Amino acid sequence: MDGSERLYGADWKKRKQELWDRENGRCQGVLTFAGETVARCTMQGADPHHVIERSEHRDDRLENLALLCRDCHDKLDWKRLHWRKSA
Repeated sequence: MDGSERLYGADWKKRKQELWDRENGRCQGVLTFAGETVARCTMQGADPHHVIERSEHRDDRLENLALLCRDCHDKLDWKRLHWRKSA
């Protein structure tokens, strides 16, 4: 009803490939200093990241996804980082 998408299985796998293709496999993470973007990450993308968190409102549309390397994803996703520390 609200226009969001919730994808599973083969559909989610296809969406991840669309994200990879959109970004040419490159991480979208950025380095900021004093609120200004100074550089873009040069690593290969590995993980889809939901711009609006899945826990708030699951939306798997391409517009809500960013491709990030594992380091950039860990920096943005404190829950994932917290879980890894406690594991």
